[in-house]
Amino acid sequence: MIQYGLVFALGFFAAALLALLISPILHRRVVVLTERRMRDTIALTDSEVRAEKDAARARYAGENRRLSVMLAEERRRRETTAGEHARLKDEFAKARRQLRELDGRIGELVDAGARISAELGQEQEHGASMENDVTEARHDGEAKARRIDTLVTQLGNLSARIEEMRIEIATRDTRIETMRSQIDSLRTDRQRLRDDLRRTETEAHPQTEREGETQERPDEQVDRPRSLDGRLASRIAELSDREAALERRQNDDRRSPATATTDQMDESREEISAAVDLSPEKPSDIERTETIEQTLMRAERAVGDLMGGRSERTMDRTATGAAIGHRVERLRKRHAALVDALGRERQGEDDQQLREEIAEIAAMMVDLTARREGAASPIHGILTRPDAQDATTHPSLAEHMRRRIAERSEEEG
Repeated sequence: MIQYGLVFALGFFAAALLALLISPILHRRVVVLTERRMRDTIALTDSEVRAEKDAARARYAGENRRLSVMLAEERRRRETTAGEHARLKDEFAKARRQLRELDGRIGELVDAGARISAELGQEQEHGASMENDVTEARHDGEAKARRIDTLVTQLGNLSARIEEMRIEIATRDTRIETMRSQIDSLRTDRQRLRDDLRRTETEAHPQTEREGETQERPDEQVDRPRSLDGRLASRIAELSDREAALERRQNDDRRSPATATTDQMDESREEISAAVDLSPEKPSDIERTETIEQTLMRAERAVGDLMGGRSERTMDRTATGAAIGHRVERLRKRHAALVDALGRERQGEDDQQLREEIAEIAAMMVDLTARREGAASPIHGILTRPDAQDATTHPSLAEHMRRRIAERSEEEG
């Protein structure tokens, strides 16, 4: 350890000795270099001093000239700046005036915008009210369209019901004619019995063995006419009352003025409902027949007013309209002839056959009417609906129509 310390001290002293030996040499070198630099940079002689002065004067003159030029340029720049400042000041004043004008214009535009906004609000409210009106009008149109469809359907139902009522009226007319023929027959029987009674009384034999027979036979013959007279009188009185009621209703119907088509349809619908709902406790068959007849007359007038134009236009457009019309007329004549024949016949099994024939002819008439009107006829829509429940076992007009259309489809197929 001590050795290391001694070695370090020895090295330190060696370095110090070396520095003392080198430092004078370095000092002299530094002094020489400094003197040389001072001689090179500082004027030490008069000529050098004068040269420095001349150089300083030249630099001053050049700097002064440069500053003069810069001052002149600065003055020109200042003048230019002053002019520019004046121009900018004028432009600023002008811009301020324009700004005031624009502020006024902006105020006017703001007022106009507020006014337009108010008008727009009013227009929007008016547009909303118009939309509501349009919606209500559309709903009203849809309701009216549905009402029209309902009325068309009701009209078709009424037309079908009218055809059924016609058949029923024909049947009841047949019953009336049958009753009248029965009255005529009873009157003939009564007259014949009276003639027989007179002839028997005049030809009475005076023999005693035949007196009992002669007395018994007039008694029997007298009792029989009396019973027949009572029956005949009651039937005649009943039929007379019915005929009087029928004539009275016909006269009332002739005296009553025609009303509007809509009122006719409403009355027809109510009277048809009343006629359909008649029970045995309600008015008699003749009165029911007259009610149905009046109903059909008014309903036919209403249906004719509503559908007459379309049927006429359809017949004009179709080439076979005239032939179909003649065929319908022939069927109507045949229908009338069968009704007359039914009126002349007695009630029995033949009545059902005649009624079937009448119903078949009516179905043919309705079929021809549907073919003449085309696909737009309401009869097709009526036939697609189920028949109303009826207490009778006879086929309805709709069933005859369906069978007729099926047979025609098979023939055309």
